[in-house]
Amino acid sequence: MASAAGISAEAGGRIRRGGGLGGAVTVASSCESVPATGAVATGSWGPDSPDVPILLVGGHLDGHDIGDAALDNGSGASCVLALASWLPRAALALTHSVRFVLWDVEEMGLIGSRAFVEAHADLLARIALVLNLDVPCAGRTPV
Repeated sequence: MASAAGISAEAGGRIRRGGGLGGAVTVASSCESVPATGAVATGSWGPDSPDVPILLVGGHLDGHDIGDAALDNGSGASCVLALASWLPRAALALTHSVRFVLWDVEEMGLIGSRAFVEAHADLLARIALVLNLDVPCAGRTPV
């Protein structure tokens, strides 16, 4: 994979509106390749038995190359964590098990979500709904 550096269109616009950079810019970087594992973080709340349907709420942790990772997908990961924090305090009488999942290496081939599916093949038939929170707070992409 080739190394790259960049800034978002929004940041470029701010620089342009501010009169530019006013001179040369020097960028130094280094990188190394590491194996992509697609690490998965999970948690659950509510009843859990083989006959209880599952609501899966998730999002990816990694950011896109040369993109605003705070939005794609820091906003989605934050929403998943906020829901996971709120649900136990809400004192709801749940009829479904709610599973919270955050996976990695999505921007490079859906590796984390595929790892989740492979590791939890026994649960797939119970999943009644998947809510994938990918860029829910950017103001440009509907959930």
